[in-house]
Amino acid sequence: MRNAMILVLVVTIAGVCAADSLNVRLAGRYNTGGSALGVYVSGNYAYVADDWEGFRIIDVTTPSSPTEVGFYDAWYSARDVYVSGDHAYVATSNDGLWIMDITNPSAPSEVGFYDTESIMNSVYVSGDYAYVAGDGLWIIDVSAPSTPSVVGTWDSGIGYIYGVYVSSGYAYVGDGYMGLSILDI
Repeated sequence: MRNAMILVLVVTIAGVCAADSLNVRLAGRYNTGGSALGVYVSGNYAYVADDWEGFRIIDVTTPSSPTEVGFYDAWYSARDVYVSGDHAYVATSNDGLWIMDITNPSAPSEVGFYDTESIMNSVYVSGDYAYVAGDGLWIIDVSAPSTPSVVGTWDSGIGYIYGVYVSSGYAYVGDGYMGLSILDI
């Protein structure tokens, strides 16, 4: 009997610890249908790069019951997303950069596209430029969203870049096995 009581106590404590680990708890969840690889939250919406299931817009006004309000089907894997103004910029595998008009969240539409002809893993937007990381860093002028154009590239020479962040004239990239590379842009 004593062993059974100890076991119940241990299981109860373990359950409480797992459910409320370090005071962090799950507030809500929405099954997107794919693999959510990238997310950007702006206002009441979470914009999700959902791998082979495309681009999804989730209303997170009530975190305990998020609901999908819009989506855009993908031909290629949506891997990361960045929102700026009325546009979402989506990095894709084997496709490049989609530029989505999100003024109507229930009906996002593609307004521009730049084909990098390679896998893109991450995107960061600053001003009129999208910094898209994949087989290198691509700097794409998005000042005219319907006609984006490349203005610069950098090839790390070792494989894929997995993340990018831009600040004060520098691009900080997760450069695979090389670690962090800092680029003067």
